[in-house]
Amino acid sequence: MMDLYSNDHILTLVPGMTPERLFAFLEARLVIPTVEPTASASIQLFTPLDVARLRFLCELVDDLDLDERTLGVVMALLDKLHAARHDLRCLACAIEAEPPDVRTRIGLALTRLKS
Repeated sequence: MMDLYSNDHILTLVPGMTPERLFAFLEARLVIPTVEPTASASIQLFTPLDVARLRFLCELVDDLDLDERTLGVVMALLDKLHAARHDLRCLACAIEAEPPDVRTRIGLALTRLKS
């Protein structure tokens, strides 16, 4: 089972994190936690990936003094880059599963397109 972290855990795990900063990141939807209903209310829980993302956001603010709008642009570009890398890995796996003659033709086509 994956570890999940509460807001209080985030405040201790992420250097430079404050309640106000966490609230701002959540309001800007720079990180979207899992919401777990409880008997009295709902609690937000963060995955290890969310924790890493929050650390990175704090570093961008503290080290580069980026504002909320710029953070949104940077994170959107980073998310697109990760999605493109995932798609490329999937494509590479699909090509690898093809017979050698098909892989050769694809390789030749890629070489032509690059030049």
